[in-house]
Amino acid sequence: MVLRVEESNWEADHIHILFDAMPSTNLVRFINAYKTSSSRIIKRDYPGIKRFLWKCAFWKTGYFITTSGWSKYRNYTKIY
Repeated sequence: MVLRVEESNWEADHIHILFDAMPSTNLVRFINAYKTSSSRIIKRDYPGIKRFLWKCAFWKTGYFITTSGWSKYRNYTKIY
């Protein structure tokens, strides 16, 4: 197993993805591939969305990645 998506959810202007990955996983490469693939699929399935995009870009260029131990995450979800 290199990377497995454990959970995901969406807000109006951003997405959260919790995944399990080996320490050697290239997270930057994963995020860029995810954004590229999902953008192509969304534009293909919803062609009308292009008129709402800035210069045809579905995702912004930035992202935020942090690490968390699995048990810490489980405690967080119970509190939240």
